[in-house]
Amino acid sequence: MLSKLQHLRIDGTRAEVSPEDLLCLKQLKVVAVNFHNIQELTRYQTSQQFRGLKKYCLISRNQRLWESDLGKKVCISSESEPFGIGVDQLVVPTDIDSFRLDGFNDFICLSDIPWLKDATDLRKCEVLCCNRLESIFSSSSFSEDGQISLLTVERFYLQNLPRYRVLFDGISLPHSICFNLSILSIWNCDTVKNILPVQLLQNLPNLSFLNVVECKNVEGHNSRRSRGE
Repeated sequence: MLSKLQHLRIDGTRAEVSPEDLLCLKQLKVVAVNFHNIQELTRYQTSQQFRGLKKYCLISRNQRLWESDLGKKVCISSESEPFGIGVDQLVVPTDIDSFRLDGFNDFICLSDIPWLKDATDLRKCEVLCCNRLESIFSSSSFSEDGQISLLTVERFYLQNLPRYRVLFDGISLPHSICFNLSILSIWNCDTVKNILPVQLLQNLPNLSFLNVVECKNVEGHNSRRSRGE
């Protein structure tokens, strides 16, 4: 039954699946589903079948999301039970192009997450309700072999981060390093004051849209602004 099914999308609902539900569907090429917890999501994305997918959106529990333009996305929520592991111990596909992290409080800088250094195709990153997060890039962004974590990200969406204060924390960048960032959106982050230090703009040549909303310590926090205005 359903042995020829190639396309399965139930990501706009709260319906949950198990790895076993999917592994019996041998012809799947496109999958967008919600798993009960992180462990089940990990079991599926380390399976042989997963490697044959062309597009996917793997969601952990309690996220009713719908992606109109499906790529290769993983959405992780701390509400996933039982969780029992830190975000740095997650196993996530290295070919993801989009990532959403919701409700984790065990890291201060996004680039502290080790596996992000291997996500070299990552283009979009959403971070929500992570109460300890203070920055995106720090000295941990630079590995010993010269690789820079999150360098490829084009769109950052940061929302409801009470301690977020700065994009780059305590690092001085040479002119030769250019990040791909083109869109930066910051919502309801009350600690942040200086969105982008002037001396770092040279490292962000593609930045074309800056959106700052409900950040009470930033001047003009209720406005939406793009670079050059």
